[in-house]
Amino acid sequence: MNEINLEHAEKAMHYCAQIKKAINGLCQILDLGDDPFDEMSRLETYKSMFRSAEKWEKQYSDYIEGQNESPVMEQTM
Repeated sequence: MNEINLEHAEKAMHYCAQIKKAINGLCQILDLGDDPFDEMSRLETYKSMFRSAEKWEKQYSDYIEGQNESPVMEQTM
């Protein structure tokens, strides 16, 4: 079961990184000077989504890190 969870966490981390990359891309192409698409109103939403993806990525990373430390802990006992 831990192996399945570990694989899930690794895939999820990958997708979180993709979400962050896509949001960065959206922010880089924002045309706030002319703003024909009302992008300024979405900027805070993009930032919030990025922060959420970062938080989720850290949760998965912490889980993976914890799983990698578990065998070491068992060996020392």
